[in-house]
Amino acid sequence: MWPWNCNSKVKPAVGIAQLGFSIICLEPNPDFFRLAQQNCQPYSNVEIQNTSFEEWELKPLEFDAVLAASSFHWISPEVGYPKAANALKENGYLILLWNKEFQPSYEVYQSLSQVYQQHTPSLDRYEDQKTQEYILKNLGNMVTDSGKFKDLISGQVISKVTYTVDEYLTPLNT
Repeated sequence: MWPWNCNSKVKPAVGIAQLGFSIICLEPNPDFFRLAQQNCQPYSNVEIQNTSFEEWELKPLEFDAVLAASSFHWISPEVGYPKAANALKENGYLILLWNKEFQPSYEVYQSLSQVYQQHTPSLDRYEDQKTQEYILKNLGNMVTDSGKFKDLISGQVISKVTYTVDEYLTPLNT
């Protein structure tokens, strides 16, 4: 069984549910909670709770894995790592996934930078692959630095996608 921090906007629990695992999804936002319920309705192996990880009533040593996708860094390390460790059975796994912002080629970024500077200067930044790897490494170091987990395994999947203008602008709304 897995407690899962459920970002129901993009239906991540559905992919795990389709594998047959029993899942408890935690979604604090009432609107996203209802959306997650709708998305996961066909899966009897999914329970969705309208609560945050911090407020969730822990059942110690019950879970094979705790999984969070692009969310665990929002939880205080003093709360998150001990709580995740206490939830896990012996030899359980903490699985943390992050998406880094997609980056256009540097040449395209230079053209977009003028637009960003004019309309939203706070979004005008460019992270090359080395910078993104550094950020992800530091997130991994936080896990081991907590003293609750060891034997960090990390990996990175890099994808290249060509977007239309509308497809590029849509994620910027989030």
